[in-house]
Amino acid sequence: MKIYNNSGVSLDKLYPRQLEEKQGEAARPREEQRTDTLSISGEAAKVREAAQAAEALEETRMERVQHLQASILQGSFAADSSKIAAAMLHRRP
Repeated sequence: MKIYNNSGVSLDKLYPRQLEEKQGEAARPREEQRTDTLSISGEAAKVREAAQAAEALEETRMERVQHLQASILQGSFAADSSKIAAAMLHRRP
């Protein structure tokens, strides 16, 4: 079965505003055409600062871990059991 619809409505008549906008954009010089922009909210800036601070803490922690590993390997590391117990009792989840 074939359907012929030669008397249909032209898309130019259905969407004249969109057609005008498209033709207008093509006629404008490149520098006047819309460009993408990005703006960062204050909250996003705070998140970025927090992430940078966390990275700095991670580096410091890694230095400490490496120092402790070296102390353990040399046999000069001495754990204070009373400090460990006090820290475990005062730590809150």
